[in-house]
Amino acid sequence: MPNEVLQDQQVTRLEQAIRNVSNVYQTNPGFSNFGDQLVIRGFLNNQVVYRDGFRIDTSDSGKRETANIEQVEVLKGPASILYGRIEPGGLINYTTKKPLSSSHYALQQQFGSFASYLTSFDATGPIDKEKLAYRFNASFEQSASFRQFVGDQRWFLAPTIQWKISPATQLSLEYEYFNNQTTPDNIGLIAYGDRPLAGEVSVNNVLRNFPVERNLGEPTDFHNANQQIFNLSFSHLFNQHLRLSAMFNSALTDERAGGAYADFVNDDDVKLGILNRTLETSLIGLKVVSHLFTYAFEINLLGRFNALGVKHNLLLGGDYYREDDSQTCCSISGLLLDNISIFAPVHGVTIGPVNPSSGFTIYGTPGWYGVYLQDQVQLRGHLFLLGGVRYDLARDHASSIYGVGNSSDHRFTPRIGVLWQPRQWLSLYGSYVENFGASNRDLVDRHNMPLPTETAQQWEVGIKAAVGRRLLGTLAHYNLTKQNIATPDPLFPLDGHHALPIGEAKSRGVELDITGTITPRWNLLVAYALTNARIVNDLFFGTAGNRLAGVPKNGGRVWATYSLLDEPRRLTFGAGITAQSANKGKHDKRLPPARIRHVWGYGEL
Repeated sequence: MPNEVLQDQQVTRLEQAIRNVSNVYQTNPGFSNFGDQLVIRGFLNNQVVYRDGFRIDTSDSGKRETANIEQVEVLKGPASILYGRIEPGGLINYTTKKPLSSSHYALQQQFGSFASYLTSFDATGPIDKEKLAYRFNASFEQSASFRQFVGDQRWFLAPTIQWKISPATQLSLEYEYFNNQTTPDNIGLIAYGDRPLAGEVSVNNVLRNFPVERNLGEPTDFHNANQQIFNLSFSHLFNQHLRLSAMFNSALTDERAGGAYADFVNDDDVKLGILNRTLETSLIGLKVVSHLFTYAFEINLLGRFNALGVKHNLLLGGDYYREDDSQTCCSISGLLLDNISIFAPVHGVTIGPVNPSSGFTIYGTPGWYGVYLQDQVQLRGHLFLLGGVRYDLARDHASSIYGVGNSSDHRFTPRIGVLWQPRQWLSLYGSYVENFGASNRDLVDRHNMPLPTETAQQWEVGIKAAVGRRLLGTLAHYNLTKQNIATPDPLFPLDGHHALPIGEAKSRGVELDITGTITPRWNLLVAYALTNARIVNDLFFGTAGNRLAGVPKNGGRVWATYSLLDEPRRLTFGAGITAQSANKGKHDKRLPPARIRHVWGYGEL
């Protein structure tokens, strides 16, 4: 998705950009909506996106700012051979704006509903005409919501310096600062029967009204975070056939949050009209304090050469990733917070005394080393072959209120692919790839041994075609299976520490993506996915056969723009529609099925 599409659609969030790609959906990460939680080919990305190829955890800091984003890239399917331990559905990578050799300045002002506005600034140009260039992006956003109390205030600064040491050598230094102060929607909508409680509802044969804008949280709820990112990149071109690149990235995130949360309710509670709430944290007492520090290093050697009459694109590389995270929180009884009437709420909480000794700290230090080798060769008959292998050594040390756990795992993962181009405008391809996925962290089995790492495998076949060299289309069919998903152990159903690595899920489907121009002034984008993503095995909860949460069976988008004037005086009109079929909600697996009721976030409606 190039910058032109992002500008035409006035994209201010990643979730708006990914609507243009088939089988990628935004969903709610919890009862609030802080991070970029996306579903790719049926599987969550765990609020992890990639910035210029480096992993960024968005769960604490908030959704990504787009002021310095040049384009958004979606890599579908397992990508762990190049990017380490990620979820098998794929990854979202955004590339940042780089300094230009000529001066350019832009100031943009956007306005929206609910007293929302966004001001952004972009400046770039040479410092030294021969070697140094800069770029500076900044933005400020103030936004509210149709939901009571909910709003954001966001600051973003991103300076970049680029140094061309020589015609073949380049060094770049980038910095980002992002501050997000949010009044969140911690509770969202309550489920009643099999629907969200919204609008006029018959309760005890009495028609009751629950406006969709009603918030059963408190105006003092808060979620404040700031994030700093440092990136250093180096590249050197030895000759036209050999290139070396090395990059270092670190991110520091601090979060403070607090507020009222709802206990899970059933239909009888709704009939009584009372919502039981828990004060997880408080401005006047303990609050959630989170610190997340990540750093990563990557080095690649890319060679292009001919050997034995065959063209090779050879990649040799290695990477290292380390994460240090800690969270201090408190366990405060729900009796310390007044309950609230569902149909006639009165806000303002009464809080009992807070005992500081009830606080606890959990931490984790996951990390891995990885090396990889990949070769793409071009044979006669317009045939291309791709083969690669990666080796990972991963370790994790984590603590929780249940104790301390250590895990260590290593694995080889292969990747193979073939592409045949019988015509210049037509390509047929097939691939197989394995995934070395997420760690199961501090979970242990019945013998108190760490659980194995999640794994996945994917088969894919597809067709790529160009119609009149204007429209580009891809039709793909894939089959993706994920194993070793942690499932609560029925012998320890509620301790949150013992689990069985027997969970399995499968996603398979068909995807269609079409982009291009119908006429020089008329652009078209079409995305559609038919997805069957289901749980294969889940011993304790009996959910085998159920569809995965947040994954519609059918989903897609059509977007078109038409330009009345040509460059440089461009006047363009655009319109589009996004549609999804129904999808399943989520529930909290800490409770037995008979006691579970959904609590919906408004972002999921």
